[in-house]
Parts: sequence; structure tokens; C-alpha cells
Amino acid sequence: MVNTIKVAYCKICKKEVEPGKKKMDTWERVAWVLISLATIGIGLIVYLLYRFRYQKKKYCPICNIEVKFKTEEEKAKEEEEAKIDTSTAKGKVLEKVEQVKKQSKTGKKAEKQFCEFCGSQVPSSASVCPSCNTKLSK
Repeated sequence: MVNTIKVAYCKICKKEVEPGKKKMDTWERVAWVLISLATIGIGLIVYLLYRFRYQKKKYCPICNIEVKFKTEEEKAKEEEEAKIDTSTAKGKVLEKVEQVKKQSKTGKKAEKQFCEFCGSQVPSSASVCPSCNTKLSK
């Protein structure tokens, strides 16, 4: 195979030149810009339709973490588990604390005052629990 060297000659410049591609006319540039913008616009429309119409709302608007959906049965079961177990000492104390809080919310004066930490009965004038020396909230 023989390499042949081609020489290009420009009639207007009257010189030998290295051939290149034809530059685009103005109308060709405008057409390409319009096609590019239309393509981007169609892509944007498709994205916006997906984002606001078809994407499921499953994230917390505050912290942007995926939330878990619960059925009514699961919610009821969770509430049942959250109830205070009165068979343990901790449960008894928590139950007493809840009673005191309910009485204070309704405006009734508590018949008995209990320590929120250990659950023992304390005098209403005391600021510290005599059993565990915990500061009492009033």
C-alpha cells in the first residue's frame, strides 16, 4: 500500500492549506441550540412529573429520614406494649408518678405525694425525699 500525500489548494487564498471541516452557518447554530434546549426542557418536564406526581411521600419533612408506615393493628399492639407493667417495682413507681401527674394536670390536690425516683410516700411539705435524698419537683 502506497501512501499518497494529498495537497489541498484554495482558489481564493491561492495557497496550499490543510483541509478542515466546514464551519456552521448561523441558522445551523440556532437550530442546534433550539434542539438542545428542547431536549433539556423535555427531560426537565419528565423529571418534574416523576418527582411530584409518582414519587411516594415516605420521608420526614424535618430530618429527611425514611419513615415506617404502620397499620392500625401494629399501632394498637405497640400502645399495649407501652402500657406500664404494674407487676414490677419500677412499674408501680411509674404508675404512682402518672397518677400524681394526672392529678396535678386536673388541678386536684394530690392526696398523697410520692417520690418520682423511688416511689416512697413523702410529706407534702418536704423538698427532699427522706428515703433516697432526691430533690422533689413541685
